[in-house]
Amino acid sequence: MRYYFEMASRKMTFTLPAEIEQHFVRLVPPGKRSTYVAEAIRERLCADDRLLVEACHMANENPDVRAIETEFDGLIG
Repeated sequence: MRYYFEMASRKMTFTLPAEIEQHFVRLVPPGKRSTYVAEAIRERLCADDRLLVEACHMANENPDVRAIETEFDGLIG
């Protein structure tokens, strides 16, 4: 279940390639475009966050990375 809360909004201007703009205008009704774009950006940002977390987990499990961290810990302490 998704909950939507009223948040502050900010008007922005973007430039899109013509083929994307044409497809977007054809498929998304005028009154729903801002919501559509906001949701698309939210989904992409969440996906990017998940990839970053996954990359961090992979790096933390790598023995070579752990060895380098141990070396650096010795330099700091």
